[in-house]
Amino acid sequence: MIALAVRKAGSQSKFGRLVGTPQSTVREWLPKGRVGDRSVLKVEAATGVSRHDLRPDLYPHESAARTGASDRLKIMSAMALPVRSPGLTPRVVERGGLRQPG
Repeated sequence: MIALAVRKAGSQSKFGRLVGTPQSTVREWLPKGRVGDRSVLKVEAATGVSRHDLRPDLYPHESAARTGASDRLKIMSAMALPVRSPGLTPRVVERGGLRQPG
């Protein structure tokens, strides 16, 4: 998405002036395909390209953020679940194996 932001500005130099970054830094960002983390909001304000598109790793789209939280919850829940069986000592299931409570 950085390429789109640079195109909207007209050139790497113009883009750099818009966001207060040297053209050489802009040139470094282009092959990486992303803006530096400290400049995302400036780029969004100057070009109208969404922060979510510029750096989805820092600003995930709302649906992706919800999915990520849901996945983390599932993983955490699966790591240690108390299991009670009638007439047996309580056990904890841990990553597919069993261990006696300590």
